[in-house]
Amino acid sequence: MLVNPEPPHVRGHYRVRMKKNMSLISWSNKGQFYFLTNAYSPFKEGVIIRRKSGEIRCPLAVEAFAAHLGYICKYDDKYSKYFISHKPNKTWQQVFWFVLSIAVNNAYILYKMSEAYLVRRYTRVQFGERLVKELFGIEEHLP
Repeated sequence: MLVNPEPPHVRGHYRVRMKKNMSLISWSNKGQFYFLTNAYSPFKEGVIIRRKSGEIRCPLAVEAFAAHLGYICKYDDKYSKYFISHKPNKTWQQVFWFVLSIAVNNAYILYKMSEAYLVRRYTRVQFGERLVKELFGIEEHLP
């Protein structure tokens, strides 16, 4: 019979493990969340404000993540449908296609911020097609 010796995690509690300048923070909310960081001190605390439960004390890394969570959700909603759907057998291939998808999506975001977007407005799909054609030399570059 399997027995879990640890008691269930209480909401708002966290544990920290450190090695050199890296810290791994295990934080309990509705589930377990793990943060690997060297940008925030694991000893400094912040506060997350929730509508129903009020203030929840947490490590500073968790507070920063919660503050920017909206940006992450927007990115996922907007660009997750454009990820390259390929089912490779090897882990390194999965990482490669994932990183390539993120690179193309980030390139499109930079394109939208540039002056070239004001000249010619490509949709995300048109931008991806154009990028592939130019990278492989299938189509000549038109101004």
